[in-house]
Order: sequence, then structure tokens, then C-alpha cells
Amino acid sequence: MVEAKKGISANQLKRHLGVTYKTAWYLCHRIRKAMSEPDTEPLGGEGKIVEIDETMIGGHHSGPDKWEKRSQKVKVLGIAERGGRVYLRRVKSLQRSDIAPVIEAKIHPDTDKIVTDGAPRYKGIIPKDKHIAGNHLAEIKSLSPISNSTIEGVFSLLKRGIIGQYHQIGTEHVDAYLSEFSWRFNRRAN
Repeated sequence: MVEAKKGISANQLKRHLGVTYKTAWYLCHRIRKAMSEPDTEPLGGEGKIVEIDETMIGGHHSGPDKWEKRSQKVKVLGIAERGGRVYLRRVKSLQRSDIAPVIEAKIHPDTDKIVTDGAPRYKGIIPKDKHIAGNHLAEIKSLSPISNSTIEGVFSLLKRGIIGQYHQIGTEHVDAYLSEFSWRFNRRAN
């Protein structure tokens, strides 16, 4: 579980250890609990750049009630240092009132630049002199690097793990999976 980039499913662990699925599932969750990080220092600092973005977990929805189902997805806020650590956290909503306390607690006040996508929710939370709001459409058209590619790469790895290894995760276990992916990403150079 520690070395697999996208994680290991309980079924895979079951086959490796020769135990029942229930035992493997229980063991996976105990290992995830051990991989959770206690309160960590804020990300960033003097001379560092931090990226912030958000994603939703919960599958593809279509049909007449797709907007209602989309609102039921789990919202995840991600903060990443360029070339450094990452912090993933489930948030109640993507409203300023829900993300501002997380951003204030997890980003060091001396951070030089904070890069986000062009979402207006970050205005008023991040000081103007530090905020760089990217524009994905303009970046794609000009073939310039994506402004928050580090955190987008983390989200991609997370979603590939969910789709490829775990197939689906219960909303009550999302925090454990986010901790697992953060722990693994933060130790990728070990």
C-alpha cells in the first residue's frame, strides 16, 4: 500500500495474503489509519509557491436530475507546494465560508505566491499581492504550462486510484483515502 502509486484494493491484498475479503478490507483501513498525518505545519513559506484547487468525487451523472446529483458529490479542497507537500481535505461546500478557514490554517503567511484557477471564490481570502489567478482556457490555447498543474496532478492520481483500484468509495471513508493519498504523495521521494 505504501509503494503502489494509486493504492491497493482490498481484493488485491486478499489475494496476496490469502485471507478473506473482510479481513483484507479491515487491514487496509487500519493501514490507512496509520498513514494518516497528524496536524502538519502549514504549507509554503518564504520563497515558496503554493497551488490551491478543488475537485469533486462521486461519479458521472446524467439525465434530468444530474444537477441535483452533482450537488451530492464530495467536495475536496487541495493545497500543494510546488515541489513539496500536499494537503487534501473534504469540505462541506466550495463556498468561501467553508474554504477560508482551511486556507488560512494550512498556508504559511510568508508564502510568496498562491496560484489558483480563475474561480472568484478565492478573492477576498487570498491577499491580492500574493494571488495569481490562472486561466485554463487561455493556457490551453497558448500551449503554456497550466498554472496549477501540481495540484491537478495530485487530483488526477487520486481519481485514477479511485476508478482503477477501489472502483468506488463510501462517503464515510473519503477522509481515510484522502489521508492515504496525501501521505503517499508527501513521501514520494523516500
